[in-house]
Amino acid sequence: EKEVWQEIISYAQEKNYTLKLDFIRESSLSYEILCHSGLDPESIKISTLDPRMREDDKIIEQTDVAPYLKLPLTWDEYVSSLPRHDRHELRRKIIKLGDAELKFVDPTAENFMTLFDLMRQSGEDKVRFLTPAMEQFFTELITYFCKEESGRLVFLIQNNIPIAAVVGFVWRERWYLYNSGYQADLRNLSPGLVLKGLLIKDAI
Repeated sequence: EKEVWQEIISYAQEKNYTLKLDFIRESSLSYEILCHSGLDPESIKISTLDPRMREDDKIIEQTDVAPYLKLPLTWDEYVSSLPRHDRHELRRKIIKLGDAELKFVDPTAENFMTLFDLMRQSGEDKVRFLTPAMEQFFTELITYFCKEESGRLVFLIQNNIPIAAVVGFVWRERWYLYNSGYQADLRNLSPGLVLKGLLIKDAI
């Protein structure tokens, strides 16, 4: 990584370019390399997802926050760590959907149609987001990484019907949530929240 960044930085300096790098994780090696690159603050701008920032850094700004969870050893330990209200709500909603179960599925055309339908049902922003080109991108991306055994397409199934979906990646013992959707007429039962809760349980 260091050699690659050195080449990019050298090229940018030679051409008098400004590097604008969005969504760099503060825990990444790239972040460390770039922060110690010696570049002039006017020639590089980094936006990071992490809230921890050094006040004297002129090249870094916080653009967003990416939530993450360090998994405990047991599901009970995780649930106990939640605030009382959240703990109660999670348990209640899982019980309400007690016959629903996780199902890891293959990236078939039918399953992608189900994923896109559930994504659209979960919000107008996703209706606008899922253009034909974006659907094609999702299909190619997830199909490729499923073949590489790091992609995950997961449904929450109730009465043999998918009522929520999550697509993501597993890499180096981390679960990365990429996108999700749920059946709109079951919104009051929070199938999306239940699916994510059960995924945490499965990951533990």
